[in-house]
Amino acid sequence: MKEIICELRKDITIMKTMEIKPNFSALAKEHGLDYRTVKRHYEGYDGKPTHHNKKSKLIKL
Repeated sequence: MKEIICELRKDITIMKTMEIKPNFSALAKEHGLDYRTVKRHYEGYDGKPTHHNKKSKLIKL
């Protein structure tokens, strides 16, 4: 899956440098993804955060 996203980002970067608005559905079919996923990565999605700073509800201080 990472390889597919890397290829997608390369295509998106090329389109941004050429100032072409991508056809999300065509890119999705080409890479085997959903068009919403392609659009999300075009708009700058970096992935889920790896760490959350939340206090535990079990320990009351």
